Amino acid sequence: MEVQKITLKTGDVVKTTCHDIPFCYHLGVCVIEEGEPMIYHCTPSEKNEIGGNVICETFTDFMKMGDKVRDLIEVYSSNLNTHQIKRYAERNKDKKWDAMQYNCETFINKMLKNGINSTQLQRGLVIGIIALSIFLIITDDKN
Repeated sequence: MEVQKITLKTGDVVKTTCHDIPFCYHLGVCVIEEGEPMIYHCTPSEKNEIGGNVICETFTDFMKMGDKVRDLIEVYSSNLNTHQIKRYAERNKDKKWDAMQYNCETFINKMLKNGINSTQLQRGLVIGIIALSIFLIITDDKN
């Protein structure tokens, strides 16, 4: 289980796979501390010292997913600096991960102040509506 080596800088947003779920991805934002990339993110699988799900860990630990390694999908730059990232994480460290209200994407989007909560949630709702529609059409045809 080896983590891909990449060069990150403070403010880079890292997008990876998550839990082998189609259309799902995980996001975090990088801060370089003492030469090492540290990733701030919101995750349901970890808790911080006060019980919230906003955590900071090394890039290597961020890329681990149990006994697997996440696949890196994309890295994109933001204008966030160390102070902004740490301040936002500190102010929100009590937040608990919630698929609908506060997930990894919401964490990043609110930090970037771009007004979008979660495209993953929107995509999931659309897929759910399509699946329900297909189910209703199939069951209606049988009657």
